[in-house]
Amino acid sequence: VIVEEAKQGIDFLDVSMSLVTKVYVPFTKPGDKLSYVDTRSNHPPAVFKAVPKGVAQRIATNSSSRKAFEEAKGPFVKALREAHYAEDDLKEAWDYSSVLNRTTGPNSTHASGL
Repeated sequence: VIVEEAKQGIDFLDVSMSLVTKVYVPFTKPGDKLSYVDTRSNHPPAVFKAVPKGVAQRIATNSSSRKAFEEAKGPFVKALREAHYAEDDLKEAWDYSSVLNRTTGPNSTHASGL
C-alpha cells in the first residue's frame, strides 16, 4: 500500500486547477519552449492574423479570472514576439475585454463573472 499526501491541485493538459481555491490557470510543463509559426514563413496573411487571437482566446478560456489571464499571458506574448508578430496585432489580440467577447457567448462556459 502506498500512501500519498492529499493533492491540492491538478495539472491536466494545458490547465492547472486548484482543488482548494477553485482557481484555474494555463499550464505548461517546466522547460517547455513555446513556439508559433513565424510571420516570415510562407503562409497566408489570414493565418498570421488568427494565431495571436487564437492563443489569447485559449489562455482566457483556461483562466478563471482576469487576474489569472494577465499573470499567465507573458510567456505566450513573448513567444509570439519571437515569431515576429506585429505589436499592433498583439495589442489587439491580448486586450482582455476583446478576448472575453470572443470567449463568451450563448454556448460559453467561461467563468469570468461578467
